[in-house]
Amino acid sequence: MGSITGYNAYLYMNNSSVLTNNSTINFSTGLGGYRYFIGSFNNAATGIMNVSQNTYLQGTANSTNNGIINIGSAYFLSLYSSSTLTQAAGIINGTGILRVESNSVFTYNGGTISTVKRIYSSSSTLNMNAGLPSLFYELYTTSL
Repeated sequence: MGSITGYNAYLYMNNSSVLTNNSTINFSTGLGGYRYFIGSFNNAATGIMNVSQNTYLQGTANSTNNGIINIGSAYFLSLYSSSTLTQAAGIINGTGILRVESNSVFTYNGGTISTVKRIYSSSSTLNMNAGLPSLFYELYTTSL
């Protein structure tokens, strides 16, 4: 996903389509702006998603991670606007921030959440079914 200075970059999926990632998706810095993935995805066991620019997953109904999601330092990956992400297996990795906002849902059923420095939740739901990650992290929420 490229961008012209100060402009956002968008990847739209048809409402009924699901993008299956068996390779690598890079949400790259480019020349500025935010990155948006609008739709649903399945990050398969062989899939890698690299977040090196602030990225919003928007309208991602029933998206799943079984692969690797790397969130770069000083960046965030945000579930936004009623999005749903299930961490079924695989790894969420990096020193960035995982944000769950605006009526979104994050469900941790398996795999590993490794070195993410903060999980931020605002007006959303965290289902930590596989327990809390065994690492130093900050959980911020506006309500429990």
